[in-house]
Amino acid sequence: LATAWRNAVGVPVIPKELPSIVEAASRRIVELLLASMKTPTMIEDMRRALADGQAPIVQLLNTYEQDAGDEGATVSRTMRKLILDYLPTQRLYKRHGQRSHLVASYAPLLNNGAPVDVPSNIALRDSILAMVDDLPVPPSALDQILQAFGPNAVAEITGRCTRRVPDRPGGAMTETQQRSETAVRADLAAFMNDRKQILVFSVGAGGSSMDYHAARDARNQRRRRHYILQAGARADQAVQGIGRSHRANQASAPELVLVSTHLPAALRTF
Repeated sequence: LATAWRNAVGVPVIPKELPSIVEAASRRIVELLLASMKTPTMIEDMRRALADGQAPIVQLLNTYEQDAGDEGATVSRTMRKLILDYLPTQRLYKRHGQRSHLVASYAPLLNNGAPVDVPSNIALRDSILAMVDDLPVPPSALDQILQAFGPNAVAEITGRCTRRVPDRPGGAMTETQQRSETAVRADLAAFMNDRKQILVFSVGAGGSSMDYHAARDARNQRRRRHYILQAGARADQAVQGIGRSHRANQASAPELVLVSTHLPAALRTF
């Protein structure tokens, strides 16, 4: 990006907000990849927990709703947006009176009313996008869980409005479903009544004011095995999520499982 901006402006310059934008995109991609890479091992452990009579609960930070059921979409969309929005392919000049070095301070340089292309930047953009298309990326954690167990076994407590689900456990993600607050409440009731064996929640939509614990007045009193797949950067949110399965009047305390890897990048997510 630094080279592209130098080519577009004609002098070494980088918009001041660009490093933070790149860092945010990088963090989003790494968080998704780490969660997706951890999920297959977690699913194996969830199967063992079910066989042992436990009730698995999975705590997520992000559902990546815009990419539901689309393998690798979040990574490719994030990278594509970064390149298409911030890699200039036309000559730029700094607007008159603009003293800041923000992206909005620059405008396309016109020649006879038409923007002037930068061929080297266009070639760079196209080569990066081609590499993005070839990236092998696993599906999101939530999609992997739904595909492994099927929607009839998984209660989803999230804020997303649309999802794709398999036609059967382990099948292709072919069916699109609309989600509503009513569906979320129905899923929670199904889990507490032991009609659904697994619960997955995001800390944004289901991380507070809901109870998932083994309540003595609920039919589902199986011990909860609470997987913290994405703890996030905020300790208060993580603890709030943990508190959903550890409440008063419970038949048993939950077993907490912090799902991690030996990869150095994982240290930033906890």
